Amino acid sequence: MWVWSMEMPSRRIESDLLIIGGGTAALVAALEARKSIEDVLVVSKRKPGRSGNTIVAGAGFSACIANENNPDTVEQHLQDTLSAGDGINDPSMVRTVISEGPRAIMGLEEYGVSFARANGSLVRKRPPGHSRPRQIPTVLDGHHHATRGLSISLPLLNAVRERGLRLLSGLPVHRLLVRDGTICGALALDAVTGESVLLQSRAVILAAGGGGVLFANTNNTAEMTGDSYAMALEAGLPLRNMEFVQYIPCRMVSPLHLGASSGLFGEGAVLRNCHGERFMHRYYPDAGDMATRDRMAIAIFREVQAGNGVMGGVYMDCSAVSMSALECKFPTLLELMKRHSIDLSRQWLVVAPQTHFLMGGAWVDDRCNTSVEGLFAAGEATGGTHGANRLAGNALTEAVVHGLRAAREAVLYLRNSSRLPEPPVNLPDLPSLRNGSTSLAEVKTHLRRAMWDHVSIVRNQEGLLHASSALQSCLEALPRCSVRSLPEVADYLELERMLLVGQAIVASALERRESRGSHLRTDYPNRDDVRWLGSSRVEKSGDSLKVSFVPLGG
Repeated sequence: MWVWSMEMPSRRIESDLLIIGGGTAALVAALEARKSIEDVLVVSKRKPGRSGNTIVAGAGFSACIANENNPDTVEQHLQDTLSAGDGINDPSMVRTVISEGPRAIMGLEEYGVSFARANGSLVRKRPPGHSRPRQIPTVLDGHHHATRGLSISLPLLNAVRERGLRLLSGLPVHRLLVRDGTICGALALDAVTGESVLLQSRAVILAAGGGGVLFANTNNTAEMTGDSYAMALEAGLPLRNMEFVQYIPCRMVSPLHLGASSGLFGEGAVLRNCHGERFMHRYYPDAGDMATRDRMAIAIFREVQAGNGVMGGVYMDCSAVSMSALECKFPTLLELMKRHSIDLSRQWLVVAPQTHFLMGGAWVDDRCNTSVEGLFAAGEATGGTHGANRLAGNALTEAVVHGLRAAREAVLYLRNSSRLPEPPVNLPDLPSLRNGSTSLAEVKTHLRRAMWDHVSIVRNQEGLLHASSALQSCLEALPRCSVRSLPEVADYLELERMLLVGQAIVASALERRESRGSHLRTDYPNRDDVRWLGSSRVEKSGDSLKVSFVPLGG
């Protein structure tokens, strides 16, 4: 049996600013910080720019960039965002993202990100929930429809490399280090060499993305296992609104398996049940097929539950979408359909909901500061901006604005912090190599299945308690798991983090006894602004989690 002690890490890497993550928020933060700081280190679980949820995003930024043909305003975008968030967004965070979004987005052109234009004007889509066309897609440059987000991440990665920033990939961070309320850096594990790595730094930006992989059915990339949230909890940070998980309503399951852009609804696409009937107006008469993602996912679930579904989903009819709109706004989808001899004007798609985005995350202010000195957080790692439901395109805008904000705050902090802080004296041990009666893969599958079956689109107390029991069983099974190689040590640590985040989601969902946004409880079917207009707050207390409620503005 081998045991590694973390008291003497195998490697020590020092930096002024450590950025954890490899997606849009992390790369933008690195580029902004590099303008003022020489020693910036970016560490990612997998390859930066080629992993994380940016690459599978729709490659469209929602921002108010008005012209004479599109009289949009920041206030309209702000109100749409607050409305979609069902009343519990953090208003100051929303205003920051929406007001700074236009300049931040167009600033990406400096780094090689290109935006689609027609006749000299920016192309604009109007996904459901937006009152104006304001989602601005990138030029896709031959990228596959399923990975069109590379049109964002690869130019940013190239800009990072051109500026000589240090990049370390394949180095999963499993713990933030805090001493006397101040960040000291982080611990990582090289799964290839087995080396424990102390990343000692004067400031840290946490931008490691979301956690869709906690659910058995997701469109997230494999590394999105909730690392940001687990590291935040272990560092003593509270998490906000973890019960709110977004299920993208229209993931195509036939004739192909890929995302179907929500922007198609703004061009005339509609949903139909197995009888060919449009049904969205029965559930949401005012919005119909332009209802927000949470409502659309719930309506699809209800149709399937009533026996009106198709292959676990419903039909998406794009026959009213014009060819000019497809060519201008959805070129990769159109090309892919043609390659597979699929005629969108005649053939209906089958779509179903999948886990997509976590509205909750680390509790930060509108400048991305956390309650730990020198620690900042950005992007999907944070909670507050989106409230109970997120509008399409707002996540990428948030990632850019947060990346800029977090970097600028880190620069200000570092001007008053010249000393490299020492890490805590006692560091946690890594698990031993051992044979066991079960496998990590089995426990992970059990976790993900329980989360999807009982904590997804429709919830109730019985199901949530069942999920809580299942997670506890997974925790008890961990000591019996085989850990027979260095990569499995990293898998073990990842699974520990997943279980902690799963518990935070379940505990928060049990606490909120109402239905709001993406959180639908059949035992509390109504929205209750008297008791629940505000945010849940979950934090780690010893070996358990404590959930409390913070009224809006509190």
